[in-house]
Amino acid sequence: MTFDEFKALALNPPYIDRQCVYRVDMHRYTNRLKDAKDVTEFEVKLCQSIMYADWRRVRFMLPRFIHKEYLNEQLYALYIYELPINCDISCDQYQRLWVYDRTGNLNAQSVCAAMIKELDHTSARFRGRYAESIRFKPGDIVEVYDRDKKQVRLGVVVKQPPTIEQCWEMRKAVEKACIAESIGIENTDDNYWHYTLDDCYCVVYGPDSRISYPHTTDVLPLMYPVSDALRQHFAECYHLAINNRKQNY
Repeated sequence: MTFDEFKALALNPPYIDRQCVYRVDMHRYTNRLKDAKDVTEFEVKLCQSIMYADWRRVRFMLPRFIHKEYLNEQLYALYIYELPINCDISCDQYQRLWVYDRTGNLNAQSVCAAMIKELDHTSARFRGRYAESIRFKPGDIVEVYDRDKKQVRLGVVVKQPPTIEQCWEMRKAVEKACIAESIGIENTDDNYWHYTLDDCYCVVYGPDSRISYPHTTDVLPLMYPVSDALRQHFAECYHLAINNRKQNY
């Protein structure tokens, strides 16, 4: 496989051609703190789930979700899932996912399928993100949404999700290992084990916290303003995390 072929798969994964439905999950923050500043943690929860039979209808409704007052009240984010019918979609499985922030901007979209029983399919391989599409960079203060805990926390990005170029280097390492172990170069992709769980940021929440690995689609922009003092605090957290990573490698 050439890099151009690998990149083409990363940018346009060959999803299974099958009938799907679409679920729009509307997540809302529970309390709006007027004129709040330096809010480092708040509650957000799933309030509505609406099913649609086709993507065209979802696209038609999207501006209404964002701009209609009765729909967007205290809106935090929209999660839109492409779900194959006659398949197990428990445990947050999906074929594709798009996440829009409260202002209607596409925050991030999935770049590989998340179907447990289909991990051997080529669409389940994570081959990295196009660098220009990665919304946040190291040192940025972000909000991390833990949907299980219904909690949003402020953190600072330590490392971005892997790019296509970085994943290509990972694949080349797998190829060399296949050759060294006489497995056969034609089996490289069968031994390239990078999936949706590898599509994540590295984030820290404080000077003493361990690095966490939230999924790319769960890292969102700031809703409340941040003071210079808090920015300095997170800058220190960032540099401490970077130094710790250097010492451990």
